[in-house]
Amino acid sequence: MITKEESKELLRMRDTLKSLRSPYEKRWKMIAKWIDPLFYGSQEMDSPPDTNGLVDTNLCDTTISYYSQVFATGLQGYTCSSQSAFFELQPEEMEKWREEDRELLVRILQARARKMYKQLASSGFYSKLYGFFKSFGDLGTAVMFFGKTADGKIYFEHIPTYQC
Repeated sequence: MITKEESKELLRMRDTLKSLRSPYEKRWKMIAKWIDPLFYGSQEMDSPPDTNGLVDTNLCDTTISYYSQVFATGLQGYTCSSQSAFFELQPEEMEKWREEDRELLVRILQARARKMYKQLASSGFYSKLYGFFKSFGDLGTAVMFFGKTADGKIYFEHIPTYQC
């Protein structure tokens, strides 16, 4: 339960952060629209994608958009690919455990890690992660939230920087 004072403090912090980010908001939107109007236009921006007067987007140079996508895909593949184990679970102070207990503990932790990878895959984590890395590469910063649904499933949500 949150107290009234804590609630006021959170609102004050939100207002402070909002004022700190306001000088950058317009630039973030402009950069995002220039880099990839179709990707950022699909992120529920407050306005449709703007191609700055270009009637036919087939005539514009898509090099930056292409390389932005390649960079995001590469960064995701390098750091946390769905095809590789990018984390593992290990007990702390392993030397304190008896040998037969160590083996059992390692097997249990490996099984838990496999279960976590399956959860990530079924939650849409990797598709949300692509958007996170795309924003990170394009704007130098990115935001992702995660939580649990009412039925206990985990979910992830990437929010474009200019919307946070």
